[in-house]
Amino acid sequence: MKGKVLFFDTETNRGIIEDKNKNQYSFHIGEWIGEEPIIEGKEVSFEIPKEEALNIRVRKKNLGVVMKIGVLSILIILILLVINGCTTTKVSKYGAVYSNVQKLKKIHTKISVNNFTAKESKNSISCMSQVSIETPNRERFEKYIENALIEELKMANVYSKNADIVLSGNLKYIGMSTAIGQSYWKFVIEILSSNGKSFTVTSKKEFESSFIVDNVCEDVKESFRPAIEQLITKIITNDKFKELIK
Repeated sequence: MKGKVLFFDTETNRGIIEDKNKNQYSFHIGEWIGEEPIIEGKEVSFEIPKEEALNIRVRKKNLGVVMKIGVLSILIILILLVINGCTTTKVSKYGAVYSNVQKLKKIHTKISVNNFTAKESKNSISCMSQVSIETPNRERFEKYIENALIEELKMANVYSKNADIVLSGNLKYIGMSTAIGQSYWKFVIEILSSNGKSFTVTSKKEFESSFIVDNVCEDVKESFRPAIEQLITKIITNDKFKELIK
């Protein structure tokens, strides 16, 4: 089969490949054949004997200049980095966004939110192998997202802990890139309703990263909350969201 790398997490060494029909298959780095780096968007061929992609090979084509620069920038930063012990920094607490609240006010149904889970539950993510970026109260990332959605619903006056409609979520992926010119946070999350319906949202929030090594992880931290704001927006404006709250 043919497809492309949708995303790859360097911490877990796992990723997802999407074929031409938008079907998605998970894979492990152990199934990557060849010495070329795993880069999002790279076209590949693969086999699907079960549920995971196996025997993944890069489809031969010239790598784009931008991709080369992105990989090179990571190597340069890592070479220049002098590790003095891992430090910790916390992302900002979430606050409701006016535009999201205005959209939710149009809903005339009370909604409850509960039990967000994750494929790999964690409350921190490593930046440059030097800084641990954590949530404000060391809550899991999926809990941070759950609380963010609740905050938006409360501000719009459509949240009720005892509502008949209960939304939950499964955070399938969280990751970020610090490559110069290609810095971003990325999330893949499935939103489920007590009425049995669900949909999946992919959100990628790009941000400008400093050329100064010491400032890179600060940029990553500061961009996290805007990335969650965008994720919540994509959830509540999804065409299928209305189906979840009926």
